[in-house]
Parts: sequence; C-alpha cells; structure tokens
Amino acid sequence: MKTFADKAYDLLRKVPRGRVTTYKEIAHALGTRAYRGIGQAMRRNGTAIQKKIKMLKDEGIEFDGGKVRNFEQVLFRFS
Repeated sequence: MKTFADKAYDLLRKVPRGRVTTYKEIAHALGTRAYRGIGQAMRRNGTAIQKKIKMLKDEGIEFDGGKVRNFEQVLFRFS
C-alpha cells in the first residue's frame, strides 16, 4: 500500500518539464487539504533547495527575486 508521500511523489512525477505546481495543487489532486503534509513530504526527499532551483532553471523556468517568473503561465494543474 502506498503512503501519502508516495502518492504525492507519483503526482509530482506527472508534472511536465518546464512546468511547476504547488503543494495545494498536489493536495487537491489527492482529494485532501493537507498542503503542509505535502510540503513535509517534499522536504524529506533530501534534495537541497538550490539543487531544485537549478533543476527548474535547466527546464527553462525563470526566476525573479526567488520567485517563479510568469507563474500562472507555467503552473501545472492536475484537474
């Protein structure tokens, strides 16, 4: 049986390259409002934030002052 974190990661893997999502979007797709639980699961994967940012930049995501530029255009929704 898959854990809550496993289910969250399964969804995260479905986000296309060059797109981003939020803990809220993942939680809604799982049928819950446990946004913080999603955040905790993502934090436990051991990848440092700078590595995650580099990965996103390599996919073409642009940042402005630590925030994703054109967020609404690159946001991936599961619905």
